[in-house]
Amino acid sequence: MPEPITHPTPGGYTLIGLPGCGKSTIGVQLAKSLVVPFVDTDITLQADLGISLQCYLDKHGIKALRDAETRCVIGLDIAHKVIATGGSVVHSRQAMAHLCESSPIVYIEVTFATMIARLGDYSDRGIAADLSLGLRAMYDERVRLYAKYADRTVNGDRSAPEVLAEICSWG
Repeated sequence: MPEPITHPTPGGYTLIGLPGCGKSTIGVQLAKSLVVPFVDTDITLQADLGISLQCYLDKHGIKALRDAETRCVIGLDIAHKVIATGGSVVHSRQAMAHLCESSPIVYIEVTFATMIARLGDYSDRGIAADLSLGLRAMYDERVRLYAKYADRTVNGDRSAPEVLAEICSWG
């Protein structure tokens, strides 16, 4: 059994991972289980921007969306909350430093096949990556970053209840 996570401000988790890994689904359930607030940074960012992430991406490009995401994340009070991040947050050292200050970082790891199966039509998801290179390029680039920042990794290829049970067992 893995060692329990010890962190200066226990009571929450930050969930990172690829689009479709289950950050939002698991995050809501985890927040209920821990009796703490839930924050989805993609939803917060859309509210801040006043338009969908895809519209912002189409108008301003990948760099602008990532910069807006960074500003959004570093402006959040995230202590004692469950945070579901946008998949590209790991491209920002500043955002990740802020997230690491407040809670353990949990990487919900999925295989490329699982990501593809769960994404379906991703044309309106606002994925901040150069998709002209293909989803495999995004996958390969990001999994290294997720692993770099993770305090813990959980197998996200399983069902949400199984992933949630594992995270809750960490204590």
